[in-house]
Amino acid sequence: GDSAFQECFFLETINIPQTVTELGEGAFTMCESLKSIEIPDPVTIIFNSAFQQTPLTTITFGSNSRLTEISEKAFSSCNNLTSITLPDSVETIGHLAFAHSGLETLYIPKSVSKLDDGAVAYCSRLYDLTVDPENPYYYERNNVVYTEDMSILVAYAAGSSRSDYTVNNNYLQPTKAIAPYAFAGAYRLRSVQLPATLVDIGAYAFTSSGLMSLHVPDSIITIGG
Repeated sequence: GDSAFQECFFLETINIPQTVTELGEGAFTMCESLKSIEIPDPVTIIFNSAFQQTPLTTITFGSNSRLTEISEKAFSSCNNLTSITLPDSVETIGHLAFAHSGLETLYIPKSVSKLDDGAVAYCSRLYDLTVDPENPYYYERNNVVYTEDMSILVAYAAGSSRSDYTVNNNYLQPTKAIAPYAFAGAYRLRSVQLPATLVDIGAYAFTSSGLMSLHVPDSIITIGG
């Protein structure tokens, strides 16, 4: 249930039985001693903030996992979590799902059809952000994720060593929008070149980045909407 073990500060281990199909909202939030967890195969959804602000270093999924959704802030502020291997069953990675976490690498499986705004926002150590090449919904180039048709820049690896970046400017597949939180936390980034096809810059798109210069093209209609 919701908040079932929230703020159990001394909880180090827990065995979740195979009968469990959902992990409720805030189920393990701020369990400050919980360093590893094994998610049973029958679990289909990890609800909002289920593991927010826990010191998890290891998250294990079974080979027959049925997990389809990782909801809003499910693993946000898990500062010790450097990597996670998502099962091929996952379809949705929610709003701010891994925000402010210690992720260094993240591989998005081909099953993911919804990578929500800010899923990896403020992950200042994230340098390796990749998408399965067989994913029909998202495309990754140089650790930057776009929608498959390149119309939206969804997420930038905030831990990238780059100091400047040029957003896709291919007129045959124009980028029209920067998603909310797309560059959030990209502290090494100093400049971004935006294409003349861009019409929308989402809320918090460049928040807490290292930007020093940005030319906004005349094509822009909405900033922070």
